[in-house]
Amino acid sequence: MKKLEIKGIGNHSYIPLQDIKKVQTPPAEVEKKQDKLEISNEAKVLQSNNEKTKDLSVIQQRIKDNFYNTDQVVSATADAILKQIKLK
Repeated sequence: MKKLEIKGIGNHSYIPLQDIKKVQTPPAEVEKKQDKLEISNEAKVLQSNNEKTKDLSVIQQRIKDNFYNTDQVVSATADAILKQIKLK
């Protein structure tokens, strides 16, 4: 069976798709690279201190708002203390 060559515009000739597929070779496997993040111990300490400061500011605001002087909080605190000393 004779292949029909189709001439395109200009100097390029048409190559059938099945012939292109025969010539192409599969690309080599690309090595998968993964990002890596390392956090220094100093950064971890700074983050921990920042979280403690946030917690402290929340507690200070609750003291100013008399949050800890409510019956509900006093009762919950007393219950927790009693559980710790196993009287309840």
